Amino acid sequence: MPGYNPMTARRIVVEINRTHAAIDASLLRMTQLASSIVNASNEAKLPASASQFALEDMVKGLSTIVEGRGQFVSAHHKMVEIKNASNLKNTEIGCSPGPICNPFQPAAQPEHTVLREAS
Repeated sequence: MPGYNPMTARRIVVEINRTHAAIDASLLRMTQLASSIVNASNEAKLPASASQFALEDMVKGLSTIVEGRGQFVSAHHKMVEIKNASNLKNTEIGCSPGPICNPFQPAAQPEHTVLREAS
């Protein structure tokens, strides 16, 4: 069984939280930008074709971020699996209560679980 330093693991949890927040902030900013582009185009009475290419590229970028977010969530789940197979299995290092983080109850991992910083 691997033996990990709890403080090092705790730093990873903090970085997971910060990274997840940054990804979600990027998603929100891009959706706000797309909305602003539509509003500005309408206010300027531009034809729909004038902003279409910009919006299509925005959606492609947004889709890429959403795909990356999914990969990040998958990596997060894998890190929890590593923790649960280590000396830290029964150590609370900032995980929200729930099936993915409960070391005493092996359960199917939900799609949307996030580790959080401990208060």
